[in-house]
Amino acid sequence: MTTRDFTANVISATKVTPGGSFQDSAASGVWDITEQFDLVKGGNWPTTGNVAAYGFFIAGERAGSISNTIDRILISSAGNATDYDDLNASTYQLSGCGSATRAITFGGSVSGNRTTSIRYFDIPTAGTAATFGNLSSARSSMGALSNSTRAVGIGGTITGDATNILEYVTIANFGNGTDFGDLSGNRYRASGTASSTRGLIGGGHASGDTIEYITISSTGNVTDFGNLTEAREEPSAASNGTRAIFAGGDPAGAARTNVIDYVTVASTGNASDFGDMTEAGREGSGTSSGTRAVFNIGSAASGNVNTINFVVLASTGNASDFGDLTTTLATGAATSTAHGGLQ
Repeated sequence: MTTRDFTANVISATKVTPGGSFQDSAASGVWDITEQFDLVKGGNWPTTGNVAAYGFFIAGERAGSISNTIDRILISSAGNATDYDDLNASTYQLSGCGSATRAITFGGSVSGNRTTSIRYFDIPTAGTAATFGNLSSARSSMGALSNSTRAVGIGGTITGDATNILEYVTIANFGNGTDFGDLSGNRYRASGTASSTRGLIGGGHASGDTIEYITISSTGNVTDFGNLTEAREEPSAASNGTRAIFAGGDPAGAARTNVIDYVTVASTGNASDFGDMTEAGREGSGTSSGTRAVFNIGSAASGNVNTINFVVLASTGNASDFGDLTTTLATGAATSTAHGGLQ
């Protein structure tokens, strides 16, 4: 076995010859210890930085209809999204997160009704998303965050009322949500992002400009982190594990904003201005690699749009155009294989 034949990436039942360069390939397969040792020795075993990061934008509201589409992008290369597969129900007002190998969505609205559904799809093998488990109650307009082990659903609305509930699942194990703790108050349309240890929760209805945090490996109530530069609902959030951004959203007294804020995840304190989106938007969703954050504009002044923006997380500055989704989407979910650069 040589790296000329196969290069390891994601474990699955059948080996797949990689296409293109190693960094942009997904050569899945079952590897014995000798093969793995040879690949590690040759510097070809996947580690942070040499596995391609794919981003996924999941379902949401189109102009006049609801989508079940899952789009995929290669975060390192700007360009239009391609159709990856479908969620198992047309859903909006849902949230998403995941690990390098599995995407998770929480709740949302299906046919106008809130749902308890937690759904998943396994990223190495494209296929229609399926049921993972259930939330403790039907909720929409939740936030979500995760590390490579746990996914946490944030707040949301239950029969029209906001809730302070945090629930979690273990990403590798199917099952229902378990109580994690509480937000500082009832909140919906908040956004979450994370490092490998800490989850951040920013914005949301009834929370003003609040940023709070949790330690993902434990359980318990949130702790105050600081404040956004302006109060807003429905920002897009993303992180590379070191720096987190909150982009756009619905500010108090205004329809939408183009402001991008950032914080340092490991510390606490108020957000600073990062730059601006290419246009003001709300109800978007965001994800990231170790270097880039990508997010869709969502609902712009002209209506729902398919525009994707990106920023380089280590710097500051205005967002650039990345490309387009396959359809106009708002109130959808997003995640990536790089999982915020954590893998």
